[in-house]
Amino acid sequence: MGYSILIVDDSATTRAFIRRAVQMAGFEADDVREAADGAIGLDLLRARPVDLVFADLQMPNVDGEQMVRQMWADPALRRTPVVMVSADPDTDRLEALRADGAAGVLRKPFTPEEFKAAVAPLIGGAL
Repeated sequence: MGYSILIVDDSATTRAFIRRAVQMAGFEADDVREAADGAIGLDLLRARPVDLVFADLQMPNVDGEQMVRQMWADPALRRTPVVMVSADPDTDRLEALRADGAAGVLRKPFTPEEFKAAVAPLIGGAL
């Protein structure tokens, strides 16, 4: 049985790139959902939780940090692993999220190897 993932990014191009990276890494995802901002992402998660979330840091409306903090405040979502994805040069913000509980960080642009290294530990190294 494959995994379910949610890709939250305001760029359709980046969402497609992450979707492709999931496939290229051999990550068996049967259910891949996408959201253009954190508010939509939270709605999708509350309707049907997933095994893994990829969230961009900077988005309109509800950004990745706000979304993740709302997930952590929700008992039904707080254990869902989140990989923060960002091109933001402010590494302190990303590292603070990691220290607070983000499962991983991917800096854009990332290589397939970096993607695989970030994701494999979160799914039991099954890649």
